[in-house]
Amino acid sequence: EQEFIYERPIVAGDVLRCQNQLVDIFEREGKQGMMTFFILETRGEDRDGNLVFRSRTTVIYR
Repeated sequence: EQEFIYERPIVAGDVLRCQNQLVDIFEREGKQGMMTFFILETRGEDRDGNLVFRSRTTVIYR
């Protein structure tokens, strides 16, 4: 699952610096055994350090 939140449009020629952060890890029991969920957040900033977008991604490991 992914979610994106844009603070402004991204246009051709933009140079963005992206930083990923692991914000949560948890386990749940599934039909085929334990599953580990990793929640990652990414922030994209322009050259002036202004926030352009944020994203949140869920990765599932079985």
